[in-house]
Amino acid sequence: MVITAESKLKFSGDKQNVGCMIFSIGEEFRKLADCAVNSFKKFHPDVTLHYIDETNIDSFECGKDCDEHIRNHFGIFRFAIAAEIMEKYNYDKFIVLGSDTITCNRMDEFMDARDFDMCLTSCYAYPPQFPFKVPPGKGKDGSDYEIINVPLYCEVHDPSGNMIHGHFYVGDLRYLMEYLKELEKVTGHTFVFTDMMHVNTDVICFDNLDALKDIFKYSVGYWNDYHEQPQFKKLGYDFYADQGALNIVAAISTAQRTGYPLGFFSMYDDPKKVLPNYKIQYVDMPYGRSRSTYNVRGKKSIQESDLPLGLLNSNRERFGMSFQWSGNEKHPKAHLRCRDQEGKSVGEYYVKDKKLFTIDGKHVKVWHYCAHLGLNTKTQNLGRVNRTDLIDFKEPTEAEFSVSEGVFCDIVNSYVDGVFNEDTKKFFKEECACGDFFDKRFTL
Repeated sequence: MVITAESKLKFSGDKQNVGCMIFSIGEEFRKLADCAVNSFKKFHPDVTLHYIDETNIDSFECGKDCDEHIRNHFGIFRFAIAAEIMEKYNYDKFIVLGSDTITCNRMDEFMDARDFDMCLTSCYAYPPQFPFKVPPGKGKDGSDYEIINVPLYCEVHDPSGNMIHGHFYVGDLRYLMEYLKELEKVTGHTFVFTDMMHVNTDVICFDNLDALKDIFKYSVGYWNDYHEQPQFKKLGYDFYADQGALNIVAAISTAQRTGYPLGFFSMYDDPKKVLPNYKIQYVDMPYGRSRSTYNVRGKKSIQESDLPLGLLNSNRERFGMSFQWSGNEKHPKAHLRCRDQEGKSVGEYYVKDKKLFTIDGKHVKVWHYCAHLGLNTKTQNLGRVNRTDLIDFKEPTEAEFSVSEGVFCDIVNSYVDGVFNEDTKKFFKEECACGDFFDKRFTL
């Protein structure tokens, strides 16, 4: 089963044992984490919150036998901690949030949905690719690797233009239109490409402990696969760490659940037993039809976004031929490092009935900065924990740390001073328990 944003979810009123983890290491994130913690608590008083920082990170068993490079990569290591907590307290449901989030309302799509293993939320709308190890010699061009693509979502329309259902393509974007044209010949329906189901690890919910454990397992496997093959970087495959693993698990599960025939499945006697095969709910995607936003898609309006505007039939030939996206009006007060990610419309959020909305009328359930902040922290060695470049093996100087501290503050202050309008800041203060955070400049 794969459920998308426009699907009718299956709800249940039964009471569940629910936990949440917010992971925050380092002085830089500590102040941001106050908003993350307080806002989540306000809207979820019935959920047990586990706050992980320097005072308790060494208390978990999973860290004792963990390789140092994984232990020091907090993006990856936090999923080992999350799995240990979920198992220890026998949680039915476990939410993982980044410390750079603000909960803006109760997460009904997480709390109430049933019959799924993972509840996933949106990352930026582009199609990254991830190397994935397969049996020796059975991969791409006789190698030991295949390339996993994020699922691409298409709407299926009848001859009258009415949407019948959704369709997933879990392949290379370059071959999408050829694939869709063949389907159109066979079915007589029109297939319209509308979204890239690229998911983010900082707002996620698990109803299955095995799924949570697999995110850590595949993160370690993805690390090993990537670093054993230096040609991956030369070929243009960036390393996405835990987010890469989540997208690998999501893509393979989506392919298996929807019957999409990934070629390498034939290498296994029973791929459903040896490869990820989880029931997934995509909460705020496809974004064009979503009623809410739980992650970064809310940072741009539909018109500003990088989404293929296949939702508008008039654009079908345009994106089908050239894959050019819509206009992207950037927020003039966004920090230079975030300029491509902040639409002008973020400054036009509005409040109605004590709820925050985008200009497209989408209910903001979670605000996620997702602004490269970790690349400017001492605890993550200025982002050098991925070990994919020579500079990653060089210890930053005190001067570099000092500069990065200023950049961290400048990025946060770009929101305090300019990106958010006064109504949004007032909403964060009065409805999300953020106190005076947005009343003053952020400092360390």
